[in-house]
Amino acid sequence: MEIFLTVILIIAAILALYITVATYTVKIKKIPISSPKIPKEFDGRKIALLSDLHDAKLSGFSKKKLLEKTAETKPDWIFLGGDMHEIREKDEKFFSLLDDLKKIAPLCYVDGNHDARLRKYPDYKNYVAELEKRVENLHGKTALCIGNEKIDLYGCG
Repeated sequence: MEIFLTVILIIAAILALYITVATYTVKIKKIPISSPKIPKEFDGRKIALLSDLHDAKLSGFSKKKLLEKTAETKPDWIFLGGDMHEIREKDEKFFSLLDDLKKIAPLCYVDGNHDARLRKYPDYKNYVAELEKRVENLHGKTALCIGNEKIDLYGCG
């Protein structure tokens, strides 16, 4: 019985360590995209996609690391793909992160299922007003434009 309990405790400790490391690790994956449908004006342009932060990287070292890694990619736009923010008590930290990201590149945002939980608060309209001062909220259709060329974007929260 002692060996079984020891094995369970070791597995639990390894799992806890993995979850902690994964939560505070910033991963960059470069994916080149080519298509004859993309106008030539967009050649060489970069988009950074951030998603599923779940408020985890909003303070201290992890925020700094996230900003540094994002800036290193030199994106032309930053897309925020949902599940970025879900805890109202962390609004100011979230808005601070957006303000810092906006210094790197323009932001395009769509809600994820966790972000949608914020809708239950009575002052949700005020929250959205603050959010939309910082991001292009992709509630429906919009476009990335360079000169006379564009790429249509669709956001579905």
